[in-house]
Formats: sequence, structure tokens, C-alpha cells
Amino acid sequence: MANVKTYKMEPETSEKLQKICEELNLTWDGTFQTLANLYMQQKAIGALPERGMEVKEFQSLLNRVSEAFTYALTVNADAEERIRQEFAKKFAAQQQDLAAEKTRADLAAKAAKEAELRAKEQEGQAKTLREQMEKLTRDLSHAKEDARLAAKAQADSLADKERLNALQAQKIAALTKENEACREQAAAAKEVQAKADELHRSLEAAEQARRQAEAQVEKLRRALEEKEQEMKARTNALEEQYTHEKRMLLMKAENERQSAVLTVKSEYAARIESLQEKYMEKLAATYNAEKQKQPDAQAPAEEGKAADPE
Repeated sequence: MANVKTYKMEPETSEKLQKICEELNLTWDGTFQTLANLYMQQKAIGALPERGMEVKEFQSLLNRVSEAFTYALTVNADAEERIRQEFAKKFAAQQQDLAAEKTRADLAAKAAKEAELRAKEQEGQAKTLREQMEKLTRDLSHAKEDARLAAKAQADSLADKERLNALQAQKIAALTKENEACREQAAAAKEVQAKADELHRSLEAAEQARRQAEAQVEKLRRALEEKEQEMKARTNALEEQYTHEKRMLLMKAENERQSAVLTVKSEYAARIESLQEKYMEKLAATYNAEKQKQPDAQAPAEEGKAADPE
């Protein structure tokens, strides 16, 4: 568990530390850790001035590793955001196409419904005309029957031949008028029949138009379903492409990061090996120098011993 302590800090110091946090994009803990590392680095340089360059080079390598890792993360985030935007754009375009197809299908269905309503209205008019014609036919039959019965009754009641003839003449005239009226009614009935036939033909045309509209609506519906399936397939393909590109970018970023780390490690290992070689050479040179000094010191001593007997 981390230790939590509270310290008093001057406002100017707090502002400076806050500025460092913002510039380095670090937390307060990271900032203090960086300052502590910098202090330890300076302390190491002060304790080992001859190896100060090595410490600085090592710190530079660490900074390069951090920059490479940060760059890889940035590239990965940018690529993912770009792929997400492209996918959203393509998906919005597909949704617009689908909405347009649905609008056309709705208009076709509306037109078919209107044609069906007109056909029903014409069918009602034809039915009304047929009923009127049937009524006129029944009225004509009733009038003929009434005239026949009246003529028979009058013929039976009239004994006088002249009166019968006169009555018959009157009846014939009345029947003639009725016949003319019947002819007029028949002509009107023919006109009604012609209108009924025309309405029937219009009804058949409307029915055919309705069937054509239904066929067109069915065709549009199938086309809409095919379009939806195609768009669904495209959406799935885009999702797979997005997933694949995202995976490839992540792999690429990871490879770049590992490559950068390996490069830094290899450089650092090479530098360490070079420093070790230099150190061994320096150590060998020091050892050889010490070894050469020892015979030089022993030679005067031997000369002094040789001079004492004299």
C-alpha cells in the first residue's frame, strides 16, 4: 500500500510543478518520480564524474524508448479513430440509400391503394346502374300487365260494340303512348347498360392497374429486401475490414515498439560491451605499467647490495 503524506508547498513552486506536469503529460506522482530520477542521475554523475557521459547516454536511450512507445500508441489511436470515422461515414450512406428505397416503396404502395379505392368506387357506381336498370325493367313489365288487365276488364264490362271499339281505340292510343314510353325507357335502359358496360370496362382496367401496382409493390419489396441484404453484407464486410485493419495496426504498432526496444537494447549492449573493452584495456595498461615499475625499483636495490662489499 502506498504511503500518503501531506506537504506544504509555496504557490510559485506549485505552479512550476503544475507546468512541468502539463508539459511532460505526467501525473504528480510521475513528476516527482522524474525529479527524483533526475536528482539520482546528477548525484551519480557527481560521484562518478568519469562515467557521467555513460549515465547521460543511458538516460538518452531511456528517453528514446519512451518516445518510441508513445509514438506507437499515438499512431495506433489515430488509425483506429480514422477507421471508425470511415466506417461511420459508409454506414450513414447505406442508411440513406435504405431510407430512399423505403420511401419509393411507400409511394408505390400508396399509389396502389389509391387505384384500388378508385376501382371500388367505379364498381359501386356500376352496381347502382344495374339496380336502376332492373327497376326500370320491372316497372315496364308491371305497366304492361296492368294495361292488359284493364283492357280485359273494360272489354268484359262494355256491351256495346261501338263503345268497345272506341274504348279499344282509346286503349290502343294509350297503349301506343305507353309503348312509346316503354321504348323511351328501353332506350334509357340501353344507355344505362352502355354506361354499365363502360363502368365495367373501367372497373376491369382499374383492377388490372391494381394488379400491376401490386406486382410493382411486390417487385419493389423484393428489391428492398435484396438491398437490405446487400447492405447488411456490406456492413459485415466493413466490420470485418475494420477489425482486420485494427488488428494489423495493433500488430504493426507492437512490432514497431518491440523493434525500438530491441534497437535500444542492442545499442545499449554494444555501448556496455565497448565500455567493458575500454575498461579492460585500461586495466591491462595499468597492470602492465605497475609490472614495469616493479623491475625498475628492484634494480637500484640490487646495485646497492653489490656496492657494500667494496
